[in-house]
Amino acid sequence: MTHPLRPSIHPALMCLTLAALALACRSSTAEGDASAVAVEASTRSRAVTAALVASDPAAPSARERNARAAYSRALALEREDAYHAAVAVYDDLLSASPDYRDAELRRTTLLAFIELAEDEYASALDAESTAEELAHLRLIRAFWPTFEDVGERIRSAVAARER
Repeated sequence: MTHPLRPSIHPALMCLTLAALALACRSSTAEGDASAVAVEASTRSRAVTAALVASDPAAPSARERNARAAYSRALALEREDAYHAAVAVYDDLLSASPDYRDAELRRTTLLAFIELAEDEYASALDAESTAEELAHLRLIRAFWPTFEDVGERIRSAVAARER
């Protein structure tokens, strides 16, 4: 038997829920009020379900849920090539959950990408030939296509080389 909120709830805990519901029905039907049965059963069911979920060691804590939400936000920012914003979210996440290993690795990788992009962009601006400039810009485009004006500079350099 699976619980609608927690498929992993142990069958013995489910029996406790059913016992609470039976107790609610028995005490309310003794008084003869059918609507009271429904209200009492619903109230006890919610209380038992909340207790079961709270006692479930597999249930994530509020801290874990917040960390997962922050991690998801950071991943979304990465997919949008918003590396600086993603690093800021990872920083916040790691200050609250310093043991979030994947977040630390992704943050470190993004910081390396940012540094590499800035170095390669500076090298592209200082390049002595169009071929050298294109090499630096294409490297940036490989891991951060929206960095600065890389796309426009590549188009301009290719057009200049074709003239």
